[in-house]
Amino acid sequence: MLCIWLGAEAWAALMAAAVALLAWEWVRLCGFSTRRLPGLAVPILALAAGTLAVEAAWGWALAVLAAGFAALWAFGRPAEEPRARSGAWLAFGVVYIGLAGIALIHLRGDGAAGRGNVLFLFLVVWASDIGAYLAGRRFGGPKLAPAISPNKTWSGAAGGLLSAMLVGLLAAATIAPRGWSSAGCCWSRRSWRCWRSSATCSRAG
Repeated sequence: MLCIWLGAEAWAALMAAAVALLAWEWVRLCGFSTRRLPGLAVPILALAAGTLAVEAAWGWALAVLAAGFAALWAFGRPAEEPRARSGAWLAFGVVYIGLAGIALIHLRGDGAAGRGNVLFLFLVVWASDIGAYLAGRRFGGPKLAPAISPNKTWSGAAGGLLSAMLVGLLAAATIAPRGWSSAGCCWSRRSWRCWRSSATCSRAG
């Protein structure tokens, strides 16, 4: 949480550490090693895309991820790592981890709205998790996807969705009250004009 308040630079450093850790774990799950190629390419590509994102070179960041995805997909499983999965799994990790990293950097990069963006995201995610857990424990019911996650229920999914919506509305009104009120007033004025236009057309008809 401290990195959110310290600014975009501290947040980018945190994202670099998170991306490196996620890439290391992904490579190991795929049966490769981060000490040599092609496993080493996953953290290198994800961190390179993040570095370009910090410099606001979004197009180049996406190009690095796309090129890395294509290269790892083409290489396949190397002969010296027979227990490893195909290179397609590594390629998917580059996109999965890299896009998440540059998206979070982009959210915090705006000097005026960056802090509010990340706080809003955290609050909604926390509310979804907590609401899903509490609703699932309280109401139970049919399982959502037993083969994937045996403990998830439909009631928990609904509770998480409602909690996220409620907290999202409250967070938006609290974090950006001016923008919230302006949007509300704008919507009200448009609704009033539409209603007047409809009423006039009805009387004319």
